[in-house]
Amino acid sequence: MSRHNHQMPILQVSQDHGFTLVELLVSTVISAVVILAATSMYMLGTRSYHDIRIKSEADETAQMVLDMISKDIKLAGNGLPNASDWTGPATESAMPIIATESNASQIVMRSSKTGTSTVLTTEATPKEIGFSLEVQDSIFNPGDRLYLSGLSVGQEIGLSGYVVSTAGNVIEISGNEGADVAPYFSDGAVFPAGTLAYKIPYIAYTSNPDWSGIRQWEGGILDTAFSDSVIMAPNTTFSLEYLNSSLGTVALSDANIINSLALIRITVYARGLKPLSKGTTYQTWAQKTVSIKFLTVNRAQAWN
Repeated sequence: MSRHNHQMPILQVSQDHGFTLVELLVSTVISAVVILAATSMYMLGTRSYHDIRIKSEADETAQMVLDMISKDIKLAGNGLPNASDWTGPATESAMPIIATESNASQIVMRSSKTGTSTVLTTEATPKEIGFSLEVQDSIFNPGDRLYLSGLSVGQEIGLSGYVVSTAGNVIEISGNEGADVAPYFSDGAVFPAGTLAYKIPYIAYTSNPDWSGIRQWEGGILDTAFSDSVIMAPNTTFSLEYLNSSLGTVALSDANIINSLALIRITVYARGLKPLSKGTTYQTWAQKTVSIKFLTVNRAQAWN
């Protein structure tokens, strides 16, 4: 019987090797590059979003303010009575734009957004210093600007006055040495019962070179203008150009301005509320040229 020698297989155990120092260094460098690239992309995206937001907010602000100002300028003179014979120059009595108070950085207008009016219940004879009117509805308050139109009773007479006080339906119209509060009225005017009385406030916009914001004010007497004005938007300003129909510049001091003024070009500037990512300040602008809707109505009257 032969003996077979069975040899057991030798079990070879492989040894697990860890990362070498070189492999660790390479993986660390690759990881750092990936993290750095991701961080850079994130920071770039954040700065881009930051800048886009600041620019879009400034752009929207400029357009919003421009739309508000242009709307009021278009409607300047809305509600003014169509009387054709006033004592005093047109720029002081019935011109939609008050030229003596307006310039490149301020505009003062007469306009009624509500079209509020009432009628006289008794005859009234105006005076230079002071007189009273009795109206059907008590729509006036001290400080309001009042206009009378005789056209409602078949007469081409008119009056512009400042309401000093009210007592029920009786209102007192007075004037002093200030041109703004002195009443203007047609020579020898007597306003019978039934004469229309209009409540037409002043509307004013002004801007300052310090970019503190465009201010808006509405009221009856210019002596108090901007004492209670509101800032429409911070970091904004504007400029105004007064033009004729040929786009030539019109001087507000021109005595014939009612026949020459046709258009007003408004340019609103806005700055970003925060610096851009590079530290610079973003500035934008919006522009519109508008016509005064009710200016042609007043041109048709014989203001001189």
